Amino acid sequence: MAGAFNASVDGDPARIESLAHRHARDAAATELAGVICGVVAGVCEAENCQPTDKLVDLGVDSVRAAEAAAVLEDALGLVVPLEAVLTAATPHAVADMLMDRWLGEGHTASLIRERLAATDSRAGVS
Repeated sequence: MAGAFNASVDGDPARIESLAHRHARDAAATELAGVICGVVAGVCEAENCQPTDKLVDLGVDSVRAAEAAAVLEDALGLVVPLEAVLTAATPHAVADMLMDRWLGEGHTASLIRERLAATDSRAGVS
């Protein structure tokens, strides 16, 4: 199988670059979903939060969504619209929405990952 994959991208620098960008985006989104889980758990006083948990089941309402968005924005230094937290079904979906927004604004996946790494030592984000 690896040979078939290698043949499909070998000699196609644009395809290789596209795959590399997609991998970097997905890695950053996975890390972001973990940070979102920590924020949601803290805001909702939930024992546990997984990236596929339903936000409504964790207790996210409009007030808690606004609080989570504000904590994320403060921790990351990137705009986190309330509607991203309020309308997404899961932390993973919030992460995907935010990644698409931030990459569309010209931020790079590596910048986002740097900001996420810095959240480990900040209060309110676990």
